[in-house]
Amino acid sequence: MRTRVIAAMGMAGAGAVLMRLLAPSAGAVWLLAVLVCAGWASFAFFSQKDKRLKRCFGILGAAAAAAASLAVRYGACGCTGWDGLAFSLLAALCLAPAAAQGFIWLRQFIRRAQRPLALSPAKTFALAFAVLAVCWSPVIAALLPGVTGYDMQSQIHQITSGEYVNGHPIAHTLLIGLFYRLGGALWQSPSAGVALFTVCQALCLTASLAYALYWLRLRGCPRAVWLTVLLAFALAPQHAVMAASLTKDVLFAAALLMVTVELCRLISEPQRAVRPAVLAADALLMAAAGLLRRNMILAFVPFAVLLVIRFRRRAWFVRLTAVALSGMVLALGSEAALKKVVDAQDPTIRDTLAIPCQQLARVYHLYGLDHPVGYEIRETLPWAHEYAPERADAAKRGAKVTADGQLMGFIKLWGREAFRYPVEYIDAWLLTNRAYWDPSDTAYAYTYDNEEFGPRGVMTVNHNPYSQLEQYGWLPRVQKLCDEWFTESGCMKIWPVRMIIHPAVWTWLMAFGLAWAVYERRTAALAWCLPALYLGTLMLGPCALIRYCYCVMLAAPVLVGWLAASPKEHAV
Repeated sequence: MRTRVIAAMGMAGAGAVLMRLLAPSAGAVWLLAVLVCAGWASFAFFSQKDKRLKRCFGILGAAAAAAASLAVRYGACGCTGWDGLAFSLLAALCLAPAAAQGFIWLRQFIRRAQRPLALSPAKTFALAFAVLAVCWSPVIAALLPGVTGYDMQSQIHQITSGEYVNGHPIAHTLLIGLFYRLGGALWQSPSAGVALFTVCQALCLTASLAYALYWLRLRGCPRAVWLTVLLAFALAPQHAVMAASLTKDVLFAAALLMVTVELCRLISEPQRAVRPAVLAADALLMAAAGLLRRNMILAFVPFAVLLVIRFRRRAWFVRLTAVALSGMVLALGSEAALKKVVDAQDPTIRDTLAIPCQQLARVYHLYGLDHPVGYEIRETLPWAHEYAPERADAAKRGAKVTADGQLMGFIKLWGREAFRYPVEYIDAWLLTNRAYWDPSDTAYAYTYDNEEFGPRGVMTVNHNPYSQLEQYGWLPRVQKLCDEWFTESGCMKIWPVRMIIHPAVWTWLMAFGLAWAVYERRTAALAWCLPALYLGTLMLGPCALIRYCYCVMLAAPVLVGWLAASPKEHAV
């Protein structure tokens, strides 16, 4: 016991010292709190006798401690530097046992819930659907015909002009166009058709969540956990706003949640894997997800590799692979066909180079024209002078990568500077995606506040007049509250609400669930790697927003609910 106490206090003390080095202005009280809490948790971790538990949650704890160390450094200095990176890694090693024990305590707390839910599965679905519909209805009614502050200006222009660009998924644009024209034909009001689309979308999202909760009931999810998941979906404010948003992320998140649950069921319920209708429906769901977000293809590739390498000898491997591949092939084929039918143009390659552009722009931002290749960077990135740490939109705007030979020149420039400024490249990447891993970050909520039609805030509920849609203005008090909470980011002042809507909270909940699943050898947890891998693709995007990672906000609570419910399955 004495050895464990010495080790725990030694690592906690070293962690506190390193935190002070990372943030020289940190107060003594804060450092004392780090020392006491970390020492207590580290001692509990070293007292664990289950080596597998220590390994699985130790890795998760190290990642969380590294994120916390980097967050402290960025909060204090705005950058890392070689010393900051070294201190952050050392602090992560020292504080990893304490962070791991925190996750272990969370698992133990969830495990205490044992009382089963008394409702039948059918009543469970009906209850979940009704509760979600009632809780979301005021916000949806207040925001009809739907939130148009994201991509609708571009999509409505494509619908009315017939000049389609596949920058936004062409299937989503055509689907909105169908309702747009339906409203014009039936009610002489395209806005009415778009409002109908919003209502149908909200019903699809509600049904997807109700089905996930129905499945948790089938698996025997404890009543307390099930109710917690239901209330999280019903009361967390981002869900009602997203249900009324006309962005493709909503239907994509609903489809991906259904895909994940169905893949999990195909693995854990062999009787479903022999039903052709189920397999066909699952392939269609996979295709829908692929059509609504091209990132899904990038996430599917490592998922397929993992499936082949690790699980090729499983009985369900052939059917699961057939479903997944059929869905992806159908998505790619359908997208190609739709593009050909409407003669849609492909977007430029700039969108895929967001992070490289951001990294070069940061070098220019820090060193300017005094840098040996400052003029070359400015020539390649005309907007590099408008670098913003939390978003790459300005950096990639106008990047000269589309003409013959320009892309190769850009790659050579980027690679050459990577050897000269590796820390600046790391900072550019981490700061752009900070909201995905740092719960203390607030910059993501204000990054688009300088837009033409006023602030967008943590979640935009603005109406873009260029969308040419009529705003109904029902329930003006609810609409005003939404403006204050989201457009003006008033909810960021209320700590519990800020945590509920923060992307990083759900990222770590997903990571916690996967570590738990690996520890208990849950083979069916393979399915939950799909939304996690999709989140990985977002780390290559231009910024971190709630709508981008909304699928993780849906999947993470269901994953934890499944882990609290399912019996152990035999090993990986």
